[in-house]
Amino acid sequence: MVMHTALVIILGSPASGKTSLAQGLATDLGIACLCKDDVKEALFDTFGVGDRNWSAQLSRASLAALLRIAARQVFAGLPSMVEGNWSGEDVPAFRAISCGIELPFAQVCCYAEPPEIDRRMRARQRHPGHLDALLSLELAQNPPLAPRFLDLPGPAWVYRSDQSGNYAEIRRSLETWLESGQSGPRPSN
Repeated sequence: MVMHTALVIILGSPASGKTSLAQGLATDLGIACLCKDDVKEALFDTFGVGDRNWSAQLSRASLAALLRIAARQVFAGLPSMVEGNWSGEDVPAFRAISCGIELPFAQVCCYAEPPEIDRRMRARQRHPGHLDALLSLELAQNPPLAPRFLDLPGPAWVYRSDQSGNYAEIRRSLETWLESGQSGPRPSN
């Protein structure tokens, strides 16, 4: 498969299936996968575990590191995937990566119904620095009610991680998009 330089952004709430989706798609598509928690857990191991503010600071640092590495991939002409809980405040950094080149973006927002997110949060066994017990309480108070995308050009798909059969459709769509080298229309949700 011939692929053009592109950046696939995997986003969604905690426990929505971002990492599992990103790792599976990257393997199937043969592109680099940069996951926020890989960086964040290395930072926990290096600098220690703290409170929720400390965890949030390390999240921001991890996302910044992913963007820097993604920029290197893009400028080397390599398609790649970045996974994390991206938000609107990350849009200027994504736009900066594409400065001077025609960089297509694609987004896949992972989503599951709030009861499923809650079940996953309670079943998780991750690095203790994530403070999942506190994060679980925050999510219960402010559950994700709908998939959200970044204000970037290019196609966007919703991956319902709480429904079967969606993976193959997302994989085919991304493969077609990567082969075409076109940014394509932004589908409605």
